[in-house]
Amino acid sequence: TSIVGGVICGFAAHPRKEGQIISWQWALIFSPLWGMLFIAFGIGPVVSRTADWLPLFRNVAGFMIGALVAFLSPTFTRSTPSET
Repeated sequence: TSIVGGVICGFAAHPRKEGQIISWQWALIFSPLWGMLFIAFGIGPVVSRTADWLPLFRNVAGFMIGALVAFLSPTFTRSTPSET
């Protein structure tokens, strides 16, 4: 569920205007959704069950990778007109 939260955060933070690096407003608007998926359903059960760092690291890494993939995916699908 941490990965799904990261994907939602990444899509929400994708810039909507030219010259904008990240859309913090949309990321904050969707923060209850991705925050609940990441914290309550991702990190919460891990912290309550074990004191190991590896599962916690996996959840944080999954969130970050999901957010990065979702944030960068529209960049790769955007077509640029070719000059011939």
